[in-house]
Amino acid sequence: MVRDTHKRKGTLVNKGKKTIVCKIYANWCGHCQTLKPVWAELKNLMHADKNVTMIEIEESEMKDKIGKLRNICKKNIDVNGFPTIVKICGKKVDYYQGERSVDAMRAWIMPTKGSHAPSKTIQGGRNKTQRRRN
Repeated sequence: MVRDTHKRKGTLVNKGKKTIVCKIYANWCGHCQTLKPVWAELKNLMHADKNVTMIEIEESEMKDKIGKLRNICKKNIDVNGFPTIVKICGKKVDYYQGERSVDAMRAWIMPTKGSHAPSKTIQGGRNKTQRRRN
């Protein structure tokens, strides 16, 4: 299921320079269950920022929804484990590798000068399949 924190439920539309942050998860995954309350709090904090769209994709809907994300950023979104957290800004794709806390994830989504939130950035040509390593 795709969930958008803004009023456009179920859509994957990226107009302008909006940042899309996506959690790809599986209901059976213990790590995903642990992340659930952190993600909910993060979504509440980010809701007021109209430049950030936070979505969730459940494992059973990955094939269709990942394709829509790929159309936005023109790159593969590689999922080798759950949860996978991805930030898309234009054609730049970052995989989150940091601490699973609200503060750390918020700093990664909205970095300030001098902040160094852990991520793996993919830029350049189509269909690169680099992925974060835990």
